[in-house]
Amino acid sequence: MRYGIIYCGYNTEEYVVDSITPFLERDNFVVSAVSVPFAEYKEVDDLEDCTTDILRELVGQRKLKYLVDQPRFVQEHEARNHALKHLSKYNVDYIWLVDSDEIYTPKQIEDICKYVESSGANFFKLSLKNFVFDKKHYLEEPFCPPRIFKTKVQNLPLRGFYWDNDIAYLEPLSGNLISYERINGIDTIPSEVAFINHYSWLNNEIGKRKVAYQLKHFGHCSYKWNEKEECLEFDENFYKKTNQKIPTVKTEKNKMKKIRMKLPLDKGLGDNLTLLPLANASDLTLEITEADISNARVDALRENCNIEIVENPSPEIPESIKIYGDEEGSKQRACHQGIWWLRAFGVFDDEVDLVPRIKLTEQEDNYGKHFIASLRKPTLCFCPTAAAHSGPRNWLSFVEEEVVQQVIDFFEKYFTVLYISKRIEPRCWRKSFIDLSSPELYSIRDRAAILKYADAYFGTDTGLTHLAVAAGCKSFVWHRNMRGASYDENFLNYGYTENMWREGGYNVFNYDATNINNLLHDMFHQCVSKNPKIQLAK
Repeated sequence: MRYGIIYCGYNTEEYVVDSITPFLERDNFVVSAVSVPFAEYKEVDDLEDCTTDILRELVGQRKLKYLVDQPRFVQEHEARNHALKHLSKYNVDYIWLVDSDEIYTPKQIEDICKYVESSGANFFKLSLKNFVFDKKHYLEEPFCPPRIFKTKVQNLPLRGFYWDNDIAYLEPLSGNLISYERINGIDTIPSEVAFINHYSWLNNEIGKRKVAYQLKHFGHCSYKWNEKEECLEFDENFYKKTNQKIPTVKTEKNKMKKIRMKLPLDKGLGDNLTLLPLANASDLTLEITEADISNARVDALRENCNIEIVENPSPEIPESIKIYGDEEGSKQRACHQGIWWLRAFGVFDDEVDLVPRIKLTEQEDNYGKHFIASLRKPTLCFCPTAAAHSGPRNWLSFVEEEVVQQVIDFFEKYFTVLYISKRIEPRCWRKSFIDLSSPELYSIRDRAAILKYADAYFGTDTGLTHLAVAAGCKSFVWHRNMRGASYDENFLNYGYTENMWREGGYNVFNYDATNINNLLHDMFHQCVSKNPKIQLAK
């Protein structure tokens, strides 16, 4: 059976790659994406994140076949109809609607296909696991919207959407449109087959904006936004008016696996930070000797896992699995070191946040917040060189001196520059920069706290780059093979070739080494132009 996937996503950069990737990997799927704001958002705000850019990049990589990004501010059903037009040339058996805040695993997709193809039904509702407020709580009752439709039912061809997710079929003789709801044969795929994670109603900007959208679109919403607490709440008045019970909220069970291993101190800081996804997804105990207790790599990981001093640490990883492996094997798996750790200990990445996240104590967090608050301009943490990676993995080795100075001039003009590299590179130093290079004065965790509240990071392939992403700093990184590449806070290259870049929730912008203007343009518009700390000349 062939499926036409109508993928709808806008302002969901956190989820978009995780959400769309499993559908791009199937040979019997044709994906047509639409990324435009719906009409109601025109009166809400002008927020636009990198979701559309991510999808454009996938088109450029020939992974995504079609993308509709115009016209903007159209009704929801009109947006989906634009995507549907591209699928009309394919002889697909089903149309499947996917929104970018829905995260399917490959196994769930496979199980859904098996259910659909063994069923006699014409239409299928899916069971979505509605997470509410945060990613630890969800509604007990599945949310079951219609998602999969046969393209021809009782000799009636599918015509298009007439309202949101609702599809109509054409009656050839009369020319009338018939809603799928008037045709028999709808089935709900139970949550035991697939319970799909759905992240619409969290305490974030997406949740806040969705309340505003639904109030304009439907005239009501079952949630409300508490401005004082900056969080979502159930709207009790809505449930009273509609005579419904407030939904039961359940807590996600802790499935953390206990893991004990030796910390590989022979590897660099960046390599050690690739342990963070494993630490955040498991109950990880790292064994070290007493002689290693003062090592900065140990300090970097201490809030994310248990540190235990022993005389003879356990083997660091099962003998049958190597962390690096051969390059070809890594290419085929599109893996980075973090995934090697996860797989080595049986913690698979289907539902694991692969972005490394470092935990800070309250004292550390306050230190970073107050440090940055005292600075007047937007702040840029700058690490131009990596001691361990010279030559082709160092941007200074392939960028002309004139371009280097253009970059440094740009930094000095628009940012307060915090120089966090361990060593001073004379070509990249200016008197106005603040020197944080001394590890005696600024520990790894001090720098992580400062990075958390900085406006941007710029560096090369080094441990501090991994630390910047782990701290959640918007990061721009130049690396060997792609020459110039900017990464937002959800993206980092852990590997050695383009094919080894970790996939999952990232925005990637590729630049030619000589096209520095594109990089600086992105840095300006993402980190400077809308920053309240700076007044731009008109």
